[in-house]
Amino acid sequence: MSTGAPSPGRLPGGLKPHQRQVFDFLMTHPYAAVWLGVGSGKTLTVQRAL
Repeated sequence: MSTGAPSPGRLPGGLKPHQRQVFDFLMTHPYAAVWLGVGSGKTLTVQRAL
């Protein structure tokens, strides 16, 4: 059951702080690449940006 509050360490929209930084960069740079490590949430971050 969800209380509506984001889980600890996460921002609204399901992104962690480091993913939000990448998301914000992608929103201001239409031609960019995301080079992050395995398991860092690249897919979720890019899907949110699309």
